Amino acid sequence: MLITIDETVLSTDYKIVPIGIATSIASGWKKNDWEVGILMGSFDIVHLLHWRFFNFAKKHCSKLIVAINSNESVRFIKGVGRPFFDQGNRAQMVASNIEVDLVIHINIPTNSSAQKEGDLYMAKLITEINPDIVFSNPISDYQVEIKKKTIENLGGQFGLYEEPDHLKKLISSSKILEKLNSI
Repeated sequence: MLITIDETVLSTDYKIVPIGIATSIASGWKKNDWEVGILMGSFDIVHLLHWRFFNFAKKHCSKLIVAINSNESVRFIKGVGRPFFDQGNRAQMVASNIEVDLVIHINIPTNSSAQKEGDLYMAKLITEINPDIVFSNPISDYQVEIKKKTIENLGGQFGLYEEPDHLKKLISSSKILEKLNSI
């Protein structure tokens, strides 16, 4: 007997939405007294520490939104040759995690005044989605302060996630790519 899987059953497309839709959904969740959390990142090669970050965040909120940096933003942040996976593939990988309720694409400015414009973009995004809690991993997040300031000004919480040093030194998308390139 051949068992086939209907691809629509495995699809995570319904979790990947534009920012405006995510804002409306988050508003509805909050009206139902569900605590909404958000975290951001490149998630270029999804690995164990990403999964642990999602699990940590979901333990502290009812609904989790993950914002994925655009290809251009990842290239600006991580350098030439990145991202390894395009933003569509990265979104699908992240959306496949059971802890993740929504995935959005973000496009942090990457021009000469990127830091200031990036901070303004992040503050606007957090204000628009209006989560109850913003999660950050300080090892790879250069916008920790603006995220913390913005969510606290909105009356929300800031969740800092840190892995043990021995894991941070071993696992990252960049380290995985280095190993693959050395083969």
